[in-house]
Amino acid sequence: MLIKNHKLFFLLFILLSLLSSNLAKAEFSTVPNENTWITNGPVYAIVKDEVRNIIYIGGNFTYVGPQTGGAVPLDINTGLVQGSFPKVNGRVYAVIPDGSGGWYIGGYFDKVGNVDRNNIAHILSDGSVDLNWNPNADGGVETLAINGSTIYVGGLFTSIGGKKRNSLPP
Repeated sequence: MLIKNHKLFFLLFILLSLLSSNLAKAEFSTVPNENTWITNGPVYAIVKDEVRNIIYIGGNFTYVGPQTGGAVPLDINTGLVQGSFPKVNGRVYAVIPDGSGGWYIGGYFDKVGNVDRNNIAHILSDGSVDLNWNPNADGGVETLAINGSTIYVGGLFTSIGGKKRNSLPP
C-alpha cells in the first residue's frame, strides 16, 4: 500500500508509536480480574479521558455491571442482587431449594466460589458452599428434583457420587 498523503502517514506513524509504547509498558495477566465489570455484548470502541481519568466504551450492549457468575439471587420486588452467593464459573441449568434456606444447583461448571465442584453443588443458607456434599458429576447436570432427603439428577454424565450412572435423561 502506498500512502500518498504525507500528513496521513505522519499521523499513522505517531498513532502506532504511541500504541506500541503503551503496550510495552502495560502489565497483562492471564487471570481475569473478578472485580472488573462486564457488558452483555461486544465492545467496539474504548477511549480514555486523561483529564477526568474516565474510560468510555461503546458497542453493541445494553448493560454494564459487576460479574455475578452463572447464578445469583434477586429480590422479587426490586430485582436487585440479594445477599451473598458464591460465583459460579460456568452455566447453571437447574436450581432447587433445599428446604432450609439453601439451594442445590446443577449445570456445567467446575468451581463455586473458591470451592471445586463439578457440575453440581449445594449452597447453604449463609451463602457458603456445603463442603460435606460433593457428588462430583463427570458431565453436565440439567435437571434437579428433590423428594424428602433424595435428590434426583438428570443430565449428561456417566458417573455421579462415585457410582456409574449412565446419563440419566433430563
